[in-house]
Amino acid sequence: MKNNSGIDVFMNICNYVMWFFIGNLYFLICNLPLCIFFIFIGIKNVEAALPLFLLVSLPFGPAVTALLYAMGKLVKEKDLSITKCFFTSYKTNFKQSLLLWTLQLLLLTILHLNIQFFKFSAFGYLLMPFFYISIALISVLGLYAYPLIAKFHISLLELIKASLTISIYKFPITIGNIIILVFAMILIDAKPSYAVLFISSITCYLLMFLQKDLHKELELKSASNS
Repeated sequence: MKNNSGIDVFMNICNYVMWFFIGNLYFLICNLPLCIFFIFIGIKNVEAALPLFLLVSLPFGPAVTALLYAMGKLVKEKDLSITKCFFTSYKTNFKQSLLLWTLQLLLLTILHLNIQFFKFSAFGYLLMPFFYISIALISVLGLYAYPLIAKFHISLLELIKASLTISIYKFPITIGNIIILVFAMILIDAKPSYAVLFISSITCYLLMFLQKDLHKELELKSASNS
């Protein structure tokens, strides 16, 4: 019995490693233009090639939504058909996630350009807090918005309102989301060659795991209102 239990644990670990790796691979394939940009142009030259960067970044929204859906499925069911889940969500949620990501990109770009413009002006220091707080808020809302797209059918306006409300009333989860994202960024910076293999899947898994009770609560409310 103990031997069988040990084998089951080992096989379960292998399955998770496989799901994380394949999900991460699909995510990278969907973001191939962005990957090529980082390889040949580099992250340090984003500002110099900003229009191209924005263009090649567009597939990120649908790709991260698909990965969040797949990892959410894994959190809930402890099992996964990774290819089916990923590409079903990619197709189903493509338009809405692309629209949201495009809006988010435009707002972040405008804020970044404003920072570059006003930081040399006489009264620019008065505007800097507003710009940086806006960037932080938009980023935090995305940590709720894409998981919500992955889990629920909801209009863009309702999605933004729900993300804003949840980020305030579920502040501990918001802090947890930020910690997960910061930790992932640190790993990418410290060990990029290793992180690239699994980091997207693991980050999405942790986000969906952290938000699982929230999603259950929203599902119950949705069912009671229908």
